Amino acid sequence: ALAFVLAWRNWRLGRADHSGAMHLAVFILAMRMAAWLLRAHHMGTAQDEWQMFILGVATALWAAALGIVAYIALEPYVRRRWPQAMTSWSRLIAGHIGDPLVGRDLLTGVALGSAVVATLSVVNASLTWFNLRGETANGFDALALNSLSGAASLILGSTVSSVVNSLGIALFVFVLMVLIKRQWLAEAVAIGLTLPFLVGTENLWLDLPAGFVLIAATVLSCSRRGILTLCTFYFTLQILGDLPITPDPSQWYFNRGVLAVLVCAGLAVYGFRSALAGKPAFGTLFAAVE
Repeated sequence: ALAFVLAWRNWRLGRADHSGAMHLAVFILAMRMAAWLLRAHHMGTAQDEWQMFILGVATALWAAALGIVAYIALEPYVRRRWPQAMTSWSRLIAGHIGDPLVGRDLLTGVALGSAVVATLSVVNASLTWFNLRGETANGFDALALNSLSGAASLILGSTVSSVVNSLGIALFVFVLMVLIKRQWLAEAVAIGLTLPFLVGTENLWLDLPAGFVLIAATVLSCSRRGILTLCTFYFTLQILGDLPITPDPSQWYFNRGVLAVLVCAGLAVYGFRSALAGKPAFGTLFAAVE
């Protein structure tokens, strides 16, 4: 509700970034429709296919509308009072995909997301390692298990959900920072307010530290690095957490995990190379050795 009020106010006052909002809407529409194309069970009759297409378009338009509202609500205030959080995001939206700051934040988001997934996986595996009772292991997304195209659809859909949810999280963190003034205290309040909603009731000794790691990484990636890092972190968290990953090639779901790892690795490599801004990766190190 707050996002709708702020978006309406910014629109009426002429503060909205129309170009950025349009680029974001096109991106969300394209990703959602591509995800629908891979996910839908396409029918043999034209009438059934048309009805499914209309439903897919409606869902994509709704996602795009939410993204536009969140962006217009957040961007003018952040640009004025917290500009460092928007720098890499604005450059990416403007089409400067090879910018070093964009690369840095992409790499940071993938690295942080991978580390959190690894931590949560250890917590999940500890149920078997130590025969712990009173805790339900986390599962995988059924769409990813159905087929490889379903896994690809999940990845495309995750790009949309990561952007929309990250904008909402950023708005929440920004409001706290404005109200509380001190950044570290606002971060602590954000973690404290959110943690009770993620901690389960089955095994507090496992749920509490796991929930704290997840929430702290989410809040700090936003407040310390910015919105693009948060989006990349959220995206990595989703696909590595929702797709089954195994080192055993004989498992029937092996290719789903390979796809998830390749996407994240490709994003990390691209971010690393962009962050170097054309400099050799290990040039200084080799020069020192010589």
